[in-house]
This record gives sequence, structure tokens and C-alpha cells, in this order.
Amino acid sequence: MRTRESCRQPKCCAQHRTGHNKLRQRAYQRAIEIENAAVKTWTDAGGELIKLPAAEQAEMIKTMGSVGADLSKDKPALAEAFKIVTDAVQRGH
Repeated sequence: MRTRESCRQPKCCAQHRTGHNKLRQRAYQRAIEIENAAVKTWTDAGGELIKLPAAEQAEMIKTMGSVGADLSKDKPALAEAFKIVTDAVQRGH
């Protein structure tokens, strides 16, 4: 399998990038469709979406930030899984 690093032909790399960009766009579009369907299901069932003021949002994030660690501290397997997820989130920011 060719990788971008192993490909020495500029035209080939351009085709890889084009294909990758198309795939990314389709995945993004599908994610939007899934989110919109979830929102519709939620609101059709009587749920509501709210947006907190920035200060309240920051406070909620701070408060909720320790919940996973607190709940998993006495369960090694859960604590390990939680660490994997939180580490991934940190890498993404």
C-alpha cells in the first residue's frame, strides 16, 4: 500500500489528497445528519436544547470534569478506560 511518504509521484499524491478530502467531507456530512436526527428525536420527544452563558458553561465543565474520575476511582478497568478517553480528548485540544 502506498503512503504519502512512499509515493514519489506528485500526481499520485494529489489523487490521494483528493480522495482523502472527499472521504473526510462525506464523513463530516454524515456526522451532521446523525446530529440533526438526534436533535430532532430529542425535541420531538419534548426535550429542549439550551445554551448556557459562557461563565456558566465554564463552571459546568469544571464541575463535571471530575465526575468520571470520581466514579471510576474504585474500579480499575473503568478507570483505565476513562483515562484512555480523557487522554484522547486532551490530545485533540
